[in-house]
Amino acid sequence: MFKLFVAAFIVRSTACAINDVFDRKFDAAVGMLIADYTFPPHVVIERTKGRPLASSRMSVFAAIVYLIPQYLAGVLLFLPYKRIAFWSAIAQLFPLYEY
Repeated sequence: MFKLFVAAFIVRSTACAINDVFDRKFDAAVGMLIADYTFPPHVVIERTKGRPLASSRMSVFAAIVYLIPQYLAGVLLFLPYKRIAFWSAIAQLFPLYEY
């Protein structure tokens, strides 16, 4: 059971990395407006601007080089289990590409 948890965690982490690749320009420009809850009011918190891809501290190529072996490791951990687990791990990334 622990091995399934680790495999699912790795595959899900890969999905997060792919999301960061797709959202890098958006993350660089986004800020979160906090009004009425802070002093002074209307303070903008730049929550995603400092992420490695958004701030250009990491290249897209480096991120892809990182996420491919990560995804393969997660998927390969599903191999000893029933086919449905393996194919679910493969298929879970497809919805990201419709983004």
